[in-house]
Amino acid sequence: ALHYLMKPVNADKLSSVLDRAVEKLSINEKVLNIESGGEMVRVPIYRIRYADVLGNYVTIHALDSVTAKMTLSELEKELDEP
Repeated sequence: ALHYLMKPVNADKLSSVLDRAVEKLSINEKVLNIESGGEMVRVPIYRIRYADVLGNYVTIHALDSVTAKMTLSELEKELDEP
């Protein structure tokens, strides 16, 4: 059985990351490239509804849900890249 430790997430930081993603919608139709299950998944930023963080895994909820091993900081960096 897998055991996960819930890591507290700063709600303001998560909100800020997702707000910046929404702002980018008006600028371009950027996609987030996420490695999940050994394959690269392209998620258009405008499709992202929210993200869950559990330990070192982020689940992006868009049309489909995609889970990737990354931290919130790594997701933030991906969203900030031009």
